[in-house]
Amino acid sequence: MTHLEKLLHYCGYQERCLMEVREKMETLEIPKDDQETMVKYLTAHHFLNQERFAKSYAGGKFRIKQWGKIKIIQALKQKQISPELISIALKEIPDSDYIDTIEKLALKKANTSKPAKNDYEKTIKIAYYLAQKGYENDLCMHAAKKTILNNLQ
Repeated sequence: MTHLEKLLHYCGYQERCLMEVREKMETLEIPKDDQETMVKYLTAHHFLNQERFAKSYAGGKFRIKQWGKIKIIQALKQKQISPELISIALKEIPDSDYIDTIEKLALKKANTSKPAKNDYEKTIKIAYYLAQKGYENDLCMHAAKKTILNNLQ
């Protein structure tokens, strides 16, 4: 199997970004001269597309792992995706789904966490959990407070 065939299989298996493809070429010990030619070929034949990767990655991490936008942005930056493409990718997450997800996560955390001394402590625990998932601080506090208020009624 040639290096190009290995890269075609690698990119055909799942969406890849340029950085991942370059790392794969390094592990395959492909000469630097050939790497650019292969990247151009992969791009021209639609095996490699940064925008498609960013959209797929953002959507997948949100739907499957229920990550917030902050965590998704950080992960895409680590993969060397441009700010413009990150912005486009985040538009794939509908605002209504985003709010529904953070509220479901807050409720789940409220029902599974250890008893707290008071509502304030429980609110902080929930908000901290949501922040770890990558949600924005104001949304974390709002969802946590809403969950606590709904549980009191």
